[in-house]
Amino acid sequence: MIKVEKDLSDVPESLNSDLTNQRRDEIIKAGEYPTDKKLKENPVFEVKTLSPYNDRYKCQDVKDKLKTIYNHKCVYCEQSIERCDVEHYRPKSIYYWLAYSWDNLLYCCSPCNTNKGNRFKVARKVTINDYPIKDIHNLRDIYDSYESPKFINPEKEDIYLDIIYEKNGFIHSNDDRTQYTITECKLDRGDLNDRRFQVFNSFKKKVDSRIEEKKNGDAEAVIKLRGLIEDFIKDSDDPIKDFISFRKYIIKNWLRELVDELS
Repeated sequence: MIKVEKDLSDVPESLNSDLTNQRRDEIIKAGEYPTDKKLKENPVFEVKTLSPYNDRYKCQDVKDKLKTIYNHKCVYCEQSIERCDVEHYRPKSIYYWLAYSWDNLLYCCSPCNTNKGNRFKVARKVTINDYPIKDIHNLRDIYDSYESPKFINPEKEDIYLDIIYEKNGFIHSNDDRTQYTITECKLDRGDLNDRRFQVFNSFKKKVDSRIEEKKNGDAEAVIKLRGLIEDFIKDSDDPIKDFISFRKYIIKNWLRELVDELS
């Protein structure tokens, strides 16, 4: 997880549209976010299908802006994704009034979104009546101060130094909140571990090849190795690349070990 910068003042137009405001007002009046069952039971909801409510946070301008902000990558696992899931940091099933709030919407892959679900541990839970909600797109910091949420929010927190990686791509942390986020989103799942390992293994094989060339008398091997390392470091600063935090971890913790044979 790498911290992502989002301008909370740059709210997509659709989130402030009359239709979105109408749906938000219905949800707040109903005191809950609709499900198929609740649509039938709660007379406040004016329409009896879910899509008119769900579509308001999935408008194209919301997706496009999040896609750009997140460099087409999942907020949690850092892998590039083609299809955007607009994920709610605070689950809309609990914090129904935040369903269309810009500071509560993240860009997420389907597996991480599904794994996270409605999990959101807090020290104490805020209610809609605890603070004024006039500034509906900028309540995050106030709520965080009150609730002390256990889930990491990569739009606010730069925690990649708290993450520990193994060379096989496995991920864990000694920090309680970071580990909670890893566990709940299943960021140590097999496909992600495999893809991270491929990043490390591909780089290691190239380094090993340069070392072998040096042993075989190639005078250019050291120069080529230096270029290889410079390119890898450059990739670790490229926000478009997958698994930036893992690349940085390789550089910080394993690079010297990989090139020691040239000493």
